[in-house]
Amino acid sequence: MGGNNVKGLYWMETIFPMPNGQSVIPQEKLQKEFQKGTLRPPDPNAEKEVDGDMDEKIDKVIQDIWVFYDPKGTGIMPRKVMEKFFKDGLDLYALRMGKKSSKELIPPGVKYGEAMAQSLAKITSNPQQATKKEFEDFLNCYDLDEALGSFMNIQEIAVNHNVQMVDTSQFKEQAAQPKKVVYRDYSALEN
Repeated sequence: MGGNNVKGLYWMETIFPMPNGQSVIPQEKLQKEFQKGTLRPPDPNAEKEVDGDMDEKIDKVIQDIWVFYDPKGTGIMPRKVMEKFFKDGLDLYALRMGKKSSKELIPPGVKYGEAMAQSLAKITSNPQQATKKEFEDFLNCYDLDEALGSFMNIQEIAVNHNVQMVDTSQFKEQAAQPKKVVYRDYSALEN
């Protein structure tokens, strides 16, 4: 794991968990942070969330992540800290892919600086800083693959959000109306 930031990896893994719920962070490193008190271990007695509680849990995790990346409570995340956030995400992704470092993930031809700028643009239009609201919106909209897509040379799929929906009530109204039968007049063809 080298010089990876265990706390950053922990928070990245909290917001972007594996589908099976397993951690890729070595347990001995996590235990060390739990013992030092720099991280809170998950509560084994916590009740399992039902669907309605997931929003609350996600909001709490986002708040905890914000506090981690903005420990002074400024309400602003400077560019340097946003870059650290993405670096932690890359480190987590590398661990999941069985790589020693995030440098092994980035394909040839991808320029790190350009990829970082594209990733920062997903959070905010101001490349120098992000607000807490912008950061929350980002975490609610992107999964790890999408967030790091610029580094992996994964092109985003354009989604047209201006799709007109069909009003199905018109089908019921049309079905309820009596059908008109129109007969063709073939008498003109007989001559």
